[in-house]
Amino acid sequence: MSMCRAELENAFRETVTKEFAFIPLNEEDIDYTFSSFFEKRMENLIRAQKKAYYSFTNTALKKVAVICAALITLLLAACSVEQVRKPIVNFFTEIFDDSIRYFVKGDTVNSITEEYSIKALPEGFDLVNYSKGANELFYEYKNNLGEQIFFTQMITSSSDISFDNEHGKIYTKQINGKAIEIYESPYSKQAIWIENRYMMHIVCYGNIEMNTLEFLIKSVGLN
Repeated sequence: MSMCRAELENAFRETVTKEFAFIPLNEEDIDYTFSSFFEKRMENLIRAQKKAYYSFTNTALKKVAVICAALITLLLAACSVEQVRKPIVNFFTEIFDDSIRYFVKGDTVNSITEEYSIKALPEGFDLVNYSKGANELFYEYKNNLGEQIFFTQMITSSSDISFDNEHGKIYTKQINGKAIEIYESPYSKQAIWIENRYMMHIVCYGNIEMNTLEFLIKSVGLN
C-alpha cells in the first residue's frame, strides 16, 4: 500500500505531537533540578564571560586615554615649535675667477647686542686698538715683532668677506664643534665662522702658526 506525501507529513506531525505532549510550555511549569556539577560549570562560565567583557572594556578605555594623551602632546608640541626652534644661519659662497665671496643667509641679526672678544692671547700680544660701529666690533692685537692679530665681530644681515683663491687655499675644519672656514696664504692666516648668529673673523699677519690660529678661535667668548 503506497502513501502520498500529504499523508506522510500528517503522520509525522502526529507522532511528534505525542512525543512532546508532556513538555511544559512555560518556565514556571518546569519542575527539574540541575546537578551541582552543572550549576558550578554554568557559574564559572558566566564569571569568565563577565571578566572577559570587563577586560575588553578596560583595555579599550586605556587605549582611548593613551591616544588622547598623545594627541594633546602633539598639539602642545606644535604650539611651542616657534618658541623653541633653534635659529639657523649658514654661509653661502659666490665663486669668481680670482676670489670666493662668503655671505650669510638665514636668521641673521642686524645689530650687536652681545659683544665677543679673544679671551686668551699668545704671549707678547697686547690690545692696541678697539672700535665699535653699528655693524661690527673690531680688535687689534700686536707684539714687539710687529705681528698682528685682528678680530672682528660682525652682524650677519649685511656682512660678507672675500678671499683670494689664486694665492691661497681655503678649506673647512671642525674646531670645538664649529665649522670654521680657513684661509691660508703666504701673507696671512684667516678664519671665519658663525657664532650665536654673528660672523666672526680672525686675521693673523706675521710668523703665526696654524695651531696659534686654532688657539685663538677656541678662546673667543662673550665679554
